[in-house]
Amino acid sequence: MLFKDQSLDFARPYCLSKDDVIAIVAPAGPFVHEKLFAGVNKLNSLGFQVVYSDCILEKKGYFAGEDNCRKSDLLRVLNEDSVQAVICARGGYGSLRILLEEIKDQIPKFPKIFVGFSDNTALLTYLAGYCGWVCFHGPMVATEQFINLPESDLLWCLKLLTKPEPPGFAPIHGAKTLRPGKAIGPLFGGNLTMLTHMAAASSLRIPEGAILFFEDINEPAYRIDRMLTALRWVFKKASCIMVGDLIGLNTEDITRLLIDCLPENLPIIYDAPFGHGSRNVALPLGVKASLNADDCSLELLEAAVCFKNV
Repeated sequence: MLFKDQSLDFARPYCLSKDDVIAIVAPAGPFVHEKLFAGVNKLNSLGFQVVYSDCILEKKGYFAGEDNCRKSDLLRVLNEDSVQAVICARGGYGSLRILLEEIKDQIPKFPKIFVGFSDNTALLTYLAGYCGWVCFHGPMVATEQFINLPESDLLWCLKLLTKPEPPGFAPIHGAKTLRPGKAIGPLFGGNLTMLTHMAAASSLRIPEGAILFFEDINEPAYRIDRMLTALRWVFKKASCIMVGDLIGLNTEDITRLLIDCLPENLPIIYDAPFGHGSRNVALPLGVKASLNADDCSLELLEAAVCFKNV
């Protein structure tokens, strides 16, 4: 079994409880307002109090409002004592622009639950890699995916966010083995395009021995090849690799790309149910896990959240 010491320390946010406040932010693209309202109703029905500012309903081209508005709203809720968790409305494009200015000094030392994926990979990997937060690659509120999320995936996500105990085996049934083997390390990753852009912006820090995961959508094979090739230095830091949805590619293209472009010595599974498909099993960045590529199982060995101070 492969094992490498992780080079980054990660702090866990307080667990989410009934009646806690969840703030919705829109760091990236605009969204259909009716989808937001449906997602908010779903969260309210689970016993949480959902809040958001009117600025997230704005639209400027392919952004959910001006850069400064999106950034200030994000930083406001991250620093708001009454807010227990922050969930992104949707992806699209725009999160990387928020990070063009140094914002680390404006981010609180103690983490909050932060959930998103796709374009918001920029924020996830920044909060984890530079601020030491455990944060969550998972469904976003103003999307069909969240509104229609299978109950098993919703219960898994709630378990991660509400239970300060090791959650056990993730429901990644349907994944396939590309290269067998076992490894232990901190989960880390996100959208492949955004990982590549974060690396290009010199803003990507990967923990040693990571269980590195990625997904993407509507990228042709040659562009996936280009990104995997550009990220060779990243994969050298990994202990194993977990690939989710690569929507738009067939199985033959996927397996060829992964065999051609990824290190030969690493265990690899693919077709894991996370990303832009109908399922999106939540994955906490910074939490130690064990991947068994022989039987495509992923066991989380640590809690993703901690007990609240009483």
